[in-house]
Amino acid sequence: SDTKEASEKAREELKEKLSNEKGVAHELRANLSARAHSAKKAVADLEASLEKQEQEASETKSSLEWRLGKEEERAKGLEYNLSEEGKAAAASEDKLEAKLSAEEDAAAKTKHHLKASYKALNASAHKKVAELKASLAKQEDSADDAEKELRSKMSSEEEAAEEEQAKLHQQLSSEQTDAAHEEKRLEANLSAQKDF
Repeated sequence: SDTKEASEKAREELKEKLSNEKGVAHELRANLSARAHSAKKAVADLEASLEKQEQEASETKSSLEWRLGKEEERAKGLEYNLSEEGKAAAASEDKLEAKLSAEEDAAAKTKHHLKASYKALNASAHKKVAELKASLAKQEDSADDAEKELRSKMSSEEEAAEEEQAKLHQQLSSEQTDAAHEEKRLEANLSAQKDF
C-alpha cells in the first residue's frame, strides 16, 4: 500500500513535471516562433532595405555614369577646342613672325634708303652752300665795282655841278652888272626928261 501510494505520487510528480516541461516547451516554441517571425521580418526588412539601396546604388551609378559621360564629352570638347586654339595660336605665331620679319626687312631697307637720302642731301647741301658762297662773293665783287662806279659818277657829277654853279654865279654877276648899268641909264634918261 505504501509502495502503491509512493508510485502514484511519483507518477503524479512525473505528470506535473511533464506538464511543466510541456508548458516550458510550448512557451519556448511560442518564443521561438515569435523570434523566428521577428527574424523573418528583420530579414524581409533587410532585404527590402538592401533592394532599395541596390536600386539607389544602381540609380546613383546610372547618374554617375551619365555625368561621367557628360564630363568625358565636355573634356573631349575642351581638348578639341584646346587643340584648335593651339593650331590657331601656332598659325598666328607664324603670321606674326612673318610680319615681324617683313617689318624688319622694310625697316632695314628704309634705314638704307634714309642713309642714302641723307648722304645725297648732305652732298647737295654742301654744293648749295659752296654755290651760295661763290654767288655771295661774286655779288660782293659786283657791289664793290658798283660802289666804285657810283663814287666815280658822283665825283664827276659833283665836279659838273660845281662847274654849273660857277657858270650860274658868273652869269648872275654879269646880269646884276647889266641891270645896274640899265638902272643907271634909265635914271639918266629920266633925269634928262625932267630937265627937259
